Amino acid sequence: MFVITADLHRNAEIAQEKGKSTEVLGSFDYCLRSFSDAFISAQNIVIAAESMGLGTVYLGSILNDAQAVIDLIYCIFQNTLFLLSAERLVHNLENYDQTVSQYYDLRSKNRRIDTFTNQIAKAMDKHPEKRMSMLDVLKSQGFIQY
Repeated sequence: MFVITADLHRNAEIAQEKGKSTEVLGSFDYCLRSFSDAFISAQNIVIAAESMGLGTVYLGSILNDAQAVIDLIYCIFQNTLFLLSAERLVHNLENYDQTVSQYYDLRSKNRRIDTFTNQIAKAMDKHPEKRMSMLDVLKSQGFIQY
C-alpha cells in the first residue's frame, strides 16, 4: 500500500536554512501545488504498477479520518529508520543540487546555473497577487462552501 502525501516540510527547511520566510508555504497556491504533485505521483505509481500487470485501486476511505491517518503516518516514521536526520537531509539535498546543476549544464537549450535549493529559496520571495487570491476566486465560483 502506498500513501501519497502533500508535504512542504522540506521546502520549509530549505527556506529557513537560507534565511527566507516560509509564510508563502501557508498559501492556498502552495497547498494546491502540493496536492497536484501528490496526485501526479499517485497516478504515476498506478501507471507503473499496471504496466507490470498489477491491479490498483485508490482508497478514498483514507479521508474518512484524516487526522488518524496523519497520526499513524507520523508514528510509523518516528519508529523506523526511514526518518531522515537533518544531516542526511542536507547531504541528500547537496547531491540533488549537484544533479540539478549538471542537468542544467548539459541541456542544449535554456541552459542556466542554478540549484534545486536556490530555486526553492527564491520561490519564498514570490507572492503573485492573483495566485494569492486563488482561494477567494474558487469560493466565489462555488467550489468551497464549508
